[in-house]
Amino acid sequence: MTIHHLSFSISAMKPLPFTSKSAWSILFACKLITKQGKRWEYDESDSPIVETIVNTFNDKPRKAEAKEYEPFVRFPLGSDQQAAVDFALEGSGSMAIQALAGAGKTYVIQRIVNDLHKQDPNLSIRVMTFGSDPASELKGKLGKWVHASTFNSYGRSVLRSHEGFRKVNDFRVMNYLRSLPDFSADGAASATQKIQRNVSLRAMNTLTGLAMNTLTDANNEVAVADLMDKYANQICRANMRQYLDQDLIIATLPNVLTHLEEDTQGISFDEMLHAPIKQNLEFPKYDIVIVDEAQDTNAVQLEMVARSVKDGGRVIVVGDPHQSIYGFRSADSNAWENMVSRFNCESLPLNESRRVSKAVADYVNASCGIAIESLPEANEGSIETITTPRFVETVDKDAMPLVRRNADGLDLAFKLLNSGKKAVLVGNDNLAANIIREVCKLAKDGGYESVNGSLVQKIDQLPDQDFERDRLQTVQGFVSRFTTLKDCVESVIEMTTETDDAVKVMTAHKAKGLENDNVFVYEGQKGFAVDFEDMKEWERTQESNLWYVALTRSGDNLRFVRPAHGDSE
Repeated sequence: MTIHHLSFSISAMKPLPFTSKSAWSILFACKLITKQGKRWEYDESDSPIVETIVNTFNDKPRKAEAKEYEPFVRFPLGSDQQAAVDFALEGSGSMAIQALAGAGKTYVIQRIVNDLHKQDPNLSIRVMTFGSDPASELKGKLGKWVHASTFNSYGRSVLRSHEGFRKVNDFRVMNYLRSLPDFSADGAASATQKIQRNVSLRAMNTLTGLAMNTLTDANNEVAVADLMDKYANQICRANMRQYLDQDLIIATLPNVLTHLEEDTQGISFDEMLHAPIKQNLEFPKYDIVIVDEAQDTNAVQLEMVARSVKDGGRVIVVGDPHQSIYGFRSADSNAWENMVSRFNCESLPLNESRRVSKAVADYVNASCGIAIESLPEANEGSIETITTPRFVETVDKDAMPLVRRNADGLDLAFKLLNSGKKAVLVGNDNLAANIIREVCKLAKDGGYESVNGSLVQKIDQLPDQDFERDRLQTVQGFVSRFTTLKDCVESVIEMTTETDDAVKVMTAHKAKGLENDNVFVYEGQKGFAVDFEDMKEWERTQESNLWYVALTRSGDNLRFVRPAHGDSE
């Protein structure tokens, strides 16, 4: 068994036995190693927080080996699925398969790739996905001949073929910005100036990624200002914009992108997409390019698709514009329309859901105005509204509780724990690191005992629907329940490490692509949707889309969970 030492992660530790940076880096390293089935050990001289993290992760069951897939099996197709497959095999030109939730798009993609290859083994096919699992499943079921990968992996391979290996470093932008006097908090003349520099640092980091993903010309000040306006809520929360120096940020952006182009010692995830396009590198050319989850693409990914298809080749885009929910990560809110228009796609809809019951389909139609159809033989299903205590009493490990906010998820998880049921927050690789980082940062000056009060003070200064408020409430939800740092850290890791015997609470964003016969949608005191005064129209649309995503995870039974009268949430 491989043993890894942690001394490199804490070599820069200063007077206190922990720092936010060490907690962040060590936790991510432990997460990564855990996924690879290895273990960590620590030296006695290491800090208590390191010991806590390492021991907790070493005690957890290791992840299973790489998943093995059954060979591809042909199943009878519905009439809508058959029409899509027939067009792919016998039609001409590009096509757009608009697949509503549960319509079987994953199988349709596999069927198209399989049948096209059988029809002509010399046909070159590239499949671009957002997650590694769909790509692995395609290759696992159909064979290694399938060219399937995530956009990032594909972009990095193109870059590597031209300039060799570059180590992944997703902190490149932040590290460079901190070397610039205008963005470094060191040497700030006053507390206000320190806040201004920290706000500008975070905003500049976010804007750099947005500019790369949207292919915005950094030298076009009007275009950059428009980009900042569109993504204002992602770049800087409203109550901090008084500290934001927009002119400085606009003026600095060209320098940051130039530095990234010239420094080839590493590569960030955004650069994996942007650098091959910016450098005008030659992409491999394919007869057919298939794009899964096309509604979540952005401008740079659209350009990657265009540069990967042969002259006279075809593009097959697959997805559901009603499930466009990642605009906050720079997915284009008009991505589906842009793909269909760019490649002049013939539309082939998949409206018949193989997942939802008749009751769920009827509710979605009425609530969302989307004409989703259940199968004639689908179960009747049920829709019901229940109280939070009733949810705690009836939910089991096989159900799917969904929330909009992490703070709501934490609240539900602790309610379940208090009732004697085991619960975890699923899919939050970043959540644990964020919580530990925030706790360590606040404890740095006044010790752990001061953290809860500092968090409450920060939360009270934020608007009710602010995303930062949700983040800090999630942190405070842990801190308020424990009296020592060790107990808090152990609880954070325990409740963000998935196990088979726990009720798995997740956000609707994390649940996308999943399904369950029994879904509980938690509304809480604030309702499900996020709504605040300066939301952009595209953000409101995506909140509606997220509601649709939450509803359509359900196969048979859908339960809305609301607090009972007098129930404190």
